[in-house]
Amino acid sequence: MPRQVFEIVLLLAVFIAIIWAAQFASKKIAGIQLGKQKGKSMQLIEAMYVSPGKMLQIIQVGERFFLIAVYKEGITFLTELNTEDAAPKEEIPLPAGKSPFADYLSKLKEKAGHKDEE
Repeated sequence: MPRQVFEIVLLLAVFIAIIWAAQFASKKIAGIQLGKQKGKSMQLIEAMYVSPGKMLQIIQVGERFFLIAVYKEGITFLTELNTEDAAPKEEIPLPAGKSPFADYLSKLKEKAGHKDEE
C-alpha cells in the first residue's frame, strides 16, 4: 500500500511539472512571437489579429513608425504613420456604477415591454 501511495504522489508531481513547463514554454513563445523582446533598432509596438493567419502590426524603426500587414504568404507595407498616430492612446475610464452595455440593455428591455428585475 505505501508503494502505491508513493507512485501516485510521484505521478502527480510529474504531471504538475509537465503542466508548469508547458505554461512556461507557451508564455516564452508568445513573448517572442509578439515581439516583446526589443531589438537594437527595430521594435514591435502593437499587433492586432484581423482574421486567422492575418494581422496588422505597428513597428518602429529608429524614430519612424510603419503599419504592415502580416499573413501566411508574406508581409505587405501599408503606410508610414506619424508619431501622433502611432503613440499609444490613453484609455478613457468608464464611470463607476452601471456599464454602458447595461444601460443599453435596459433601454432595449423597456422598448420590448419587459420590466427590469432589480
